[in-house]
Amino acid sequence: TVTGTWEHYQKHDLVVNQAVMEEGIPYLEVKLGKDMANRRRYSPVYSDFSGLPDLCVVTSEHETVHGQTVEFINRARERNVKVTVAIFQYMCHVFCFLGGFCPEGKHCMNFIYDFIKEKLDDD
Repeated sequence: TVTGTWEHYQKHDLVVNQAVMEEGIPYLEVKLGKDMANRRRYSPVYSDFSGLPDLCVVTSEHETVHGQTVEFINRARERNVKVTVAIFQYMCHVFCFLGGFCPEGKHCMNFIYDFIKEKLDDD
């Protein structure tokens, strides 16, 4: 399990940064309560993985939610869900949408496209 990304990378992540934390955490507390056990009910990390198709997950080692993403991948695999993973470095959360601005974003979108194409070709 990867730990510390939530605390340490928010100063580097252009999307999930300190400002998002300052607004987002209180919002979650209002909507979901302060009890972490209750809030976990709404997290895909702690969801029921039964019946899920193969997953394609893209993350960056340096994004704020990387630790949660790795935990999600591991939990899915423990429940026999096939997960195809691409891990990039030094990219922000949802960097795949930056394909028009950075080569990593374009590479990410191609990775997802190839995953989808492979699944469609398998049918």
